[in-house]
Amino acid sequence: MALTFLLSITLLICDIKLSYSAPEVKHISLEKESNGLYTMNNPGDWGFVYVVDTVAELCFVRPWNGGGHSQIPCSNLKKRPEFKGIIKWD
Repeated sequence: MALTFLLSITLLICDIKLSYSAPEVKHISLEKESNGLYTMNNPGDWGFVYVVDTVAELCFVRPWNGGGHSQIPCSNLKKRPEFKGIIKWD
């Protein structure tokens, strides 16, 4: 009886471990263009694409899945660690 109980618990634990799937890791990429533009893709359900123009000193954001760009304050975008060394004028 005890052996049956231990076997049942072991199978239950194995089933729980096999049914667990780790959350998907989203890849954030920061790309530098030769014309002074930086683009950061932050994919996901609520992801955004950030664009920094280091020549004109302007910053933009748009939804990752499409849509128009909106200008945003570079001082706000500078709070993201990826842009601290890039946005030097704010």
